[in-house]
Amino acid sequence: MLQLERIKRLSEKLVEENVDAIILGPSGDWKYLCGLEMHPDERFKAIVVLKDGSYFVISPMIYFVEFENYFPKETEYVIWEDNEGWHKKISKALKDKGLENKKIAINDGCRAIDVIDIMNFYDNSFINGEHFMTNLRIIKDAEELSYMKKAASIADEAFEETIKHIHSGMTEENIKDILVEQLFEKGGEKLSFTPIIASGPNSAMPHYSSYGRTIEDNDVIIMDFGCEYKGYCSDMSRTVFFGEPTNKMIEVWEICNASNLAGEEIGKVGIEMQEVDRAARKVIEDAGYGKYFNNRTGHGIGVSVHEEPQAKEGNITKLQNGMCYSVEPGIYIPGEFGMRTENIMACIDGKSEPLNRARRDMIIIK
Repeated sequence: MLQLERIKRLSEKLVEENVDAIILGPSGDWKYLCGLEMHPDERFKAIVVLKDGSYFVISPMIYFVEFENYFPKETEYVIWEDNEGWHKKISKALKDKGLENKKIAINDGCRAIDVIDIMNFYDNSFINGEHFMTNLRIIKDAEELSYMKKAASIADEAFEETIKHIHSGMTEENIKDILVEQLFEKGGEKLSFTPIIASGPNSAMPHYSSYGRTIEDNDVIIMDFGCEYKGYCSDMSRTVFFGEPTNKMIEVWEICNASNLAGEEIGKVGIEMQEVDRAARKVIEDAGYGKYFNNRTGHGIGVSVHEEPQAKEGNITKLQNGMCYSVEPGIYIPGEFGMRTENIMACIDGKSEPLNRARRDMIIIK
C-alpha cells in the first residue's frame, strides 16, 4: 500500500529545489513508495507526485485492477486504453494539473522515447530527477534495517547449507539449483538477482552468467547470491575451494580477505564513500595485484540490489547512520581464477557493521 509519509517527504524535496512535479516510471522507486513492482514497457504508466503533496497515477486499463491493490481508494487515476493511446491523454492530464510550462523531474523508470513523445505534445522543462528518490531511499529506518538483517541471515543460512552438498561431478548449475532452493527454504521471498556460480577460469569474470562447467579438483568457486525479504535485498559472495588450493590461490585469497576487512573496518559516520574504496584497494595494490581489481569496491542496497551509495573513487557522499552498502573487493586474473568476499554493511550508531555472518574462513571442500 502507498506510503503517504514517503510521498510527503518527496514533495518537500521538490519544493526545496523548486521543481513542480516528478514523473516516476516503473522502478525500485515504485517498490519503495507502494510495494508495486512492474517493468517499463510499451504501455506508459507512472506515479506523478506534485510539490503540493498531491499525486495521481497513470495506468493502462490492462493494469488498472492491479494498481487498485496498492493505492488508497481515493487515488486519482488517468486511465487509457490500447485503442486510444496515451500521448494526448497524458498531455491533457498534465495541463489539467497546472503543470504546463513547469519544471518536471523524470526518474530512471521512464523510457527516453516516451519522454520525447510527451515533449512533442507538451512544451515543458524536463530534468533528471533520479536524485530525489535516491536521497529518500539512501537512509533506512529501523523497520527497513530489520528486513535487511533478515534477508542477510537467510542468505547466510542458505550458503552454509549449500556448501555441504558440493561434490565431485557437479556442474555450476547443480550448485546454483541447490542454493536457490535453500534461499527459498530458509525464508527468502524471491531472488535479489540470478546467482553467480563461477568455477575455475570462469571465476575470473566478475559477472559470469553461464552454468555449464563441471567442477574439477583444485577449483576456485565464487558464489554470489541474495534474496528478498519484505521487499528488501541481501547480496553476499564467498569463495570456496574444491580440493587443495595452490600456493598462489592461498596468497590471493588472503589478500582479498584482508582487503575486504580493511574496507569494512573504515566505515563510520562522516567518512566519504570513496574512502571505503581506497582502504580496500590499497591492500590489493600494495600486494601487487592492483591491475586485477578493476571495479568499484561496493554499491548501496535496499529495495533494489544496486542503489546508492556507491563505494568508489570520486564519491564524496558522507556515510550516515542508516546507509547500507556492500564491500566486495576482488582479484580477477584472466585465464586463471578470481576471488572475492562480499558482505553487506549497515551504518548503525556511528559505525558500520556487517549484516552477513556466514563463515569467512578459508573453506576447502574435499
